[in-house]
Amino acid sequence: MHFPIGKARPPAIIWGVNPHESERVVLPEISAIKARAGKLIVIDPRLIPLAKEADIYTAIRPGTDAALALGLLNVIIEEQLYDKDFVEKWTVGFEQLAQHVKQYALDRVAEITWIPANRIRAISRTYTQSKPANIYQGVAADHSINGFQAHRAIVMLMTITGNLDGPGGNVWTTKGPPFANLRLPDRVSLGEGIGSEFPIFNRFSLERQALCVPDAILSHTPYPIMAMIAHGTEPMREWPNTKKVEAALRKLELLVVIDLFLTDTAKLAHVVLPAASFLEKQWKETEELAQYLLGPTDITFEQLKENPNGVFYSKWEPKRHLREGFNTPSGRPELYSELLRQYGYDPLLVFVEPAESPISRPDLAQTYPLILVTGPKTRFYTHSRFRDLTYLRGFAPWATVEINSETARGLGVGQCDMVSVESPRGKIRVRAAVTEDIHPKVVSIQNGWGGRANVNLLVDDSARDPVSGYPSFKASLCKIYR
Repeated sequence: MHFPIGKARPPAIIWGVNPHESERVVLPEISAIKARAGKLIVIDPRLIPLAKEADIYTAIRPGTDAALALGLLNVIIEEQLYDKDFVEKWTVGFEQLAQHVKQYALDRVAEITWIPANRIRAISRTYTQSKPANIYQGVAADHSINGFQAHRAIVMLMTITGNLDGPGGNVWTTKGPPFANLRLPDRVSLGEGIGSEFPIFNRFSLERQALCVPDAILSHTPYPIMAMIAHGTEPMREWPNTKKVEAALRKLELLVVIDLFLTDTAKLAHVVLPAASFLEKQWKETEELAQYLLGPTDITFEQLKENPNGVFYSKWEPKRHLREGFNTPSGRPELYSELLRQYGYDPLLVFVEPAESPISRPDLAQTYPLILVTGPKTRFYTHSRFRDLTYLRGFAPWATVEINSETARGLGVGQCDMVSVESPRGKIRVRAAVTEDIHPKVVSIQNGWGGRANVNLLVDDSARDPVSGYPSFKASLCKIYR
C-alpha cells in the first residue's frame, strides 16, 4: 500500500519505518502534509528524524505493535470515531470485533506497550479527526510473533475509519502486468513439504518459508535434504541464529553458491560458481527469459528495447478494490476471518506476549535486561550488500549498537567503545553508538555485517509468527558490557 497522493492534508501515522534511511522518495509527501497543517504521528522505539517533527511521537516496546493497534481500535469504536457508512457497507465481522477489543482497555495496553494511556487516546483522536488519513507502515512490526496480527490490525484501523483505497488514504499500487510464473505450482503441493506448517503464508505468497530449511536439513524432516543451490542469497548473514544456519549448511553433502563475491555462505560451499554481472550477461538468454515472462502481458521485449524508459501499462484507479472486490472469501475486508478459523487460527485479532521479553521471561531478563531490535535500514547498504565499497564504508565504516546515553553511562560505555552484545544464543563485538534517540531499555543493531559483528548470531529463530513464520528480529533479550 502506498503513501497519500493529491492535495489533501491528511493526518499520517509513520509506524515502524524510517524514510530518511529506507525510502526517501516519500519525504516530499510527508513534508507536504506538514506544510498543509496536517498532523504527523510517529510510532517507533527510536527517535527517528521524522519523530522530531511530529505532533505526537511515542516510543513503543518492540514486539507489541499488535497490542497498540488493538487499543487504538478500542478507542475508535468506543468513542464512535469510525466511518459508520463504510463499516456497514463494506466490512464483515464488525460486531465481533467491537466486542472483542473491549478487553484491550487503555490501562492494559499502556502497561503492555510502555505508551501512556492518554497518548494512545490522543493518537486515536488525531488519526480520526479528519479524512482522508494515512498509515505508512514499515516491515518492523512484521518481525515478531505478533507480526501478522499487527499488520492485520493496522489494516483494520484503515478499514473502519474508511481510509482504505481512496485518495489521501492508504491505496494499492496500480494493477501490475500479469507476468508468467517461473514457479512450479503443479509440482509443489501447498499441503506438504518444507514449511507446510504455515499454510496461509504458502497460499497467498506462493512461496515457502525459507527459515524452515535449516530445521529440515538438521532433522531430515519432512524428508532428507542433501544438497542446496544458493543463488544471490546470503543465509549466513541474513537468517537468524547463525550458528544453527552454519551447522545446517555444513551438514549438506553438496552446497553450490552462485554469487559475484566470496560471501560467508560461499566460504562453506563445495562449489562456488561466479555469477555474471549485468555487464557480462549474454543478452540472448536474457531476451528469451524476458519474452517468456512478458508472454501474458501482450508487451514484447522489442517494445521495451525501443522504449528504455518503460511502457505505460495502467494508471491508478481510486477505490478499484471496492468495485472489484478484495482477495477474501466475501470480497470485502474481513474483521472476523472465517478463513483463518478454518486453518486453525483465531478469526479475531490477538496479541501474544513475545516469547523472549521481560514479561514472558523475567528470569532471563535478570541476565539480559535490554530488548534488542535488529535490521534498521541504512541508506548506504542493502542487507549484506555494498559493504565492500570503499566510498560507502567512508559513511558507515563499522557495525554499531545504538544505546541510550543514560543506559551507556550506567554500563560505563562511551562513544565508539568496543562492546560485547550477548544474548542466550551468542555474543558479538561492535562499537557503541551512544545517543539520546532510542528508548533506554532498547538497543538497535543493523544486520548484514559478518564475522564477529553478525547480529544474527544473537537472534532467536524458534520464536516465529504462527501465520507467516517470520522470526523475532525485533524482540530478543540481550546484555551489553565492555
